[in-house]
Amino acid sequence: MIAQIQDLLAPVLWGIASLGLVIDVIPKFKARPIRFLFKQVGKLILPDVYKEVSCLQEEVDLLKSKVTTEVQHDLKDLKRLIENLDSKYDKRETSNMRCEIIEFADELRQGIKPTKHRYEKIFRLHDRYLDYIKENNLTNGLIDADYNFILKKYSQRFEKGDKGALDD
Repeated sequence: MIAQIQDLLAPVLWGIASLGLVIDVIPKFKARPIRFLFKQVGKLILPDVYKEVSCLQEEVDLLKSKVTTEVQHDLKDLKRLIENLDSKYDKRETSNMRCEIIEFADELRQGIKPTKHRYEKIFRLHDRYLDYIKENNLTNGLIDADYNFILKKYSQRFEKGDKGALDD
């Protein structure tokens, strides 16, 4: 009798196992019966190992969260440092351009006769300075009078026909 029951159940069990394997392998199905079965058997046979793996997974998740938080904090600090450096660079760049224009005007006041090339360089620098302060929402300070003086001196030399100095 038991042999007959075993003979009847064997094909049924093989069919269920085969169907479970097919379902487990096909990606369309969300259910994973074979994996679930092995997991349950693993819990029964090796409960300490399973518990240790679960604890390790929790620790890994905790460390991952901690590292992510620290990296985000470090990125915020780096962003703040970069913004600070950008601000310092902007101030220095503006100051350097302004100083060069003012120094050129001072040279003219001292009677130095610059070349046409030097005048053109200052004109380009002034244009760049105006663009720069406009782009960075800065105020134009100190150089308007000096720049007008430079334009006046350039115009006077050009009108006088001092071509030798202008063409150098």
